[in-house]
Amino acid sequence: MNGKLEETLKEIFGHEQFRPHQREIIEIILAGKDILATLPTGYGKSLCYQIPALIGGGTTIVVSPLISLIRDQADGLVRRGVDARFFDSMQDPNELRRQIGQLSTESPPMIYVSPERLRSDIFLAELKKMPIRRLVIDEAHCISMWGHDFRPSYIKLPHVRRFLGNPPVAAFTATAPVSVRDDIIDTMGMKEAVQVHGDVNRPNIKFDRKNFHSKFDKSEYLFEELEKCKRGGEPVIIYCARRNTTEELSEEATRRGFPNVFYHAGIYDKDNRLDAQRKFLSGLVNVIFATKAFGMGIDKPDIRRVIHFDVTDSLEGYYQEAGRAGRDGNPARCTLLYQYHDVFLQKGFLLGSNPSLSFLEYIYNKLWARIGRYKQYSAQPTINFFPSSFLDTFEDADPILRNKASSALAALEEHGVIQLSGRQLTFLVTKKDLAKSGKPLVDESLLRKKYDCDQQRLKVMLYYATTKEDPRSVILRHFRHNTVVEDVQALNFEDFVHLNPEHVKIMMRALSAREYERRYFATLLAGRAESKDKISGRLNPFDPTEILIEIEHAAGTGVIRKVPIEGRTYLSLTPQGMDQLEQNRTPVRPCTSYDTLSQRMYNPLERTTLRMALRSWFNIASATCRDKTEWWAEIGEFMDESYKVLDKEVKGRKLVADYIRKPAKDVKLRDASDFLNYLFDNRIG
Repeated sequence: MNGKLEETLKEIFGHEQFRPHQREIIEIILAGKDILATLPTGYGKSLCYQIPALIGGGTTIVVSPLISLIRDQADGLVRRGVDARFFDSMQDPNELRRQIGQLSTESPPMIYVSPERLRSDIFLAELKKMPIRRLVIDEAHCISMWGHDFRPSYIKLPHVRRFLGNPPVAAFTATAPVSVRDDIIDTMGMKEAVQVHGDVNRPNIKFDRKNFHSKFDKSEYLFEELEKCKRGGEPVIIYCARRNTTEELSEEATRRGFPNVFYHAGIYDKDNRLDAQRKFLSGLVNVIFATKAFGMGIDKPDIRRVIHFDVTDSLEGYYQEAGRAGRDGNPARCTLLYQYHDVFLQKGFLLGSNPSLSFLEYIYNKLWARIGRYKQYSAQPTINFFPSSFLDTFEDADPILRNKASSALAALEEHGVIQLSGRQLTFLVTKKDLAKSGKPLVDESLLRKKYDCDQQRLKVMLYYATTKEDPRSVILRHFRHNTVVEDVQALNFEDFVHLNPEHVKIMMRALSAREYERRYFATLLAGRAESKDKISGRLNPFDPTEILIEIEHAAGTGVIRKVPIEGRTYLSLTPQGMDQLEQNRTPVRPCTSYDTLSQRMYNPLERTTLRMALRSWFNIASATCRDKTEWWAEIGEFMDESYKVLDKEVKGRKLVADYIRKPAKDVKLRDASDFLNYLFDNRIG
C-alpha cells in the first residue's frame, strides 16, 4: 500500500514526498475510520482525501461551501485524468438534471457538492444508488454554532450521512478551538473518530499589532511598509474588511508608484478577478489589496507579508488569512492595523449578517409577491430571479440595507426556505406550508444562537487587537485551550473603544448651537463640504466615515439625539449632553458695556452658553404653563431678566411680540427652537 501512495503522489500530483500528517491521515481514511483533522492553512488538506478517493475504490462525496474552490479542484483533477464531478447551487438546471441522471451509471470516484445541493431529494436518491465509500466534509467548522463561519445548511449533514448508509466521515478544518472540535464530533455522531491536529504554532511567522488614532495615520504607516516590501521585492497581501477600501487603497498605491491589483467578490467580471489573481500569483505584481474572498485554495509559498488593514470578524478568520504567509518555511510577518473605528465597522457587519426574523419575513414576502397567481398553488413555485437586480432595489434607499438584504437571501437559502439555482429561485417553503404548520419561517432560536456566537468571536478578535498580551500567546491559548473566550465573557463592545474626548466635545458644542443632518455634519467636520460654517474642518484629517462612527458612539452614550425626518437623520444635543457641557463651561457673566457684550455674543461658545440656558428655561416653562399665551408671556419675562443680567437695554417682551407678529410665511414653527434661531440671528451679535 505504501508504494501505491508514493506512486499516486508523484504521478498524479507531482510531489516527491508527503507533508507532515498527510500520510497518517490518508492511512486512517483508507482504514475506513472516522477522522477529524485540524491542519493549518498550507498543510495540504485536499490531498488527504483525494488520494484515498483514487486508490480506495468506490465514490467519495466531498462537501464544501466554497463554490469556486470545488470547481477549481474538480477541474484540476480532470486535467490530471481523474473523473471528478461537481454540483453546486449556481449550475444551469437543465445541465444539472443531465449530470444527475448520469451518476448512477458512471459512478465517478469523486463528487464535489455544495451543502445546499444536498437538500434535493432527487439528488440524494441518485447518490444512494452509488457505491458511496466515504463522506468528506471540508470547512467542517461550518457545522458548529461556535465555528467562525457557521452555516445552517451544514445542519442537515448528519441526516445525509444516515440516508447514505453511514459511510465513514473525514472532517477537515484549518482552525478550530477545542469547543468547535467537540461540537463537530457530537453533531456528526463521530464518537470513535480519530483526531489529528497539526501544530497551530507557525514559528516562522512573526505576529504584531499596531494601534492608530485615525485612518489617515493607518494609511501612511501602510505605505511606509509597502515601500520596505518594494525594496526587498517581497510579495504582500493587504486584507481589507470593505470592498471600497481595497479599491481606494489600490488607487492611492498606484498614485504613489506601487504596481498592484485589487480583488473582491464584487468584481462582477470573472475574467477581471482571475486576471488580478494570475498577476499576483505569477509575480507580475507583488501587492494585492483584497477582501477575505481572496486566498482559499491559493498556493503561493513565497508571500513574506500579510497586513490586515482592518480587524476581522474572528480570530479564526484572521489566523487563516495570516497563515498564507511563509508557506515555504522562511521568515514572514503578519501585522494587524487596529483603529477603534474597526469595532463599529465589524459591529455593523455583525448586525447585517444576522438579519432578524421579521426582516427575513419581509424579504420572503417581497420574493413571494413576484410569483404569478397561477404558480402560488404549485408544490414548489419557481421564478426567474436575478439576485443583483433584486438587491439593487435596496441600494437606492440605503447601501447598508442592500448588504442586509443580501445576508437575508443567503440565510433563507441556508435555512432551506428558498433555493437559488442559476437564474431561478425555487420556494422550498410556500405560504401554504407556513399556514399548515403554524411555525415561523425560520427557527428564531437558531438566529439568536448564531448571533451570540458571532458576537463572542468578534470580542475574542478585539481582545487580540487591543490587549498587551503577546500576540502569539493569545493565538495559542485560543486554539489549544480555548481560554480567551473566558477573558471576554463580561466585556462589551464599548470596552474596546477609546474615543478622543476632544472630538466629542467639538461635536457637542456644535450641536448645542443648532441641529445638523447627520451625513452633512460628518462631512462638514471633516472639511469636505464647501461651507463657511465655523466648525468646518475641525476634525480634519479624519474622514466622514470615521466621524459618523464617532457620532454613533456618542449617540449610544446618550449625549447626542438622532431624529429621523423624511428619510434623513438629524442630530441635536440631549439634555444629558447639555448638562455635561454646562459642567465644563464658565456660566454667562454680567457685562459692563455694550461693546463687551457684542464681542462675547460673537463668540460661539458664549452664544452657545446663553442658548443652552434659554433652552433649559423653555423646557421648564413648557412643563408648568397652562396654555401657549401664558408660555410666551413667561418667556418674555425671562428675556427681560436675561438682558438685565447682560446690561443690554432690550425688552424681552417686545422681542417675543415682534416674533409672534412676523408674517406666517416667515414662520415654520412657533416654538422655542425657532424663536432661539430668530433671537440669535436677528437680535444678538
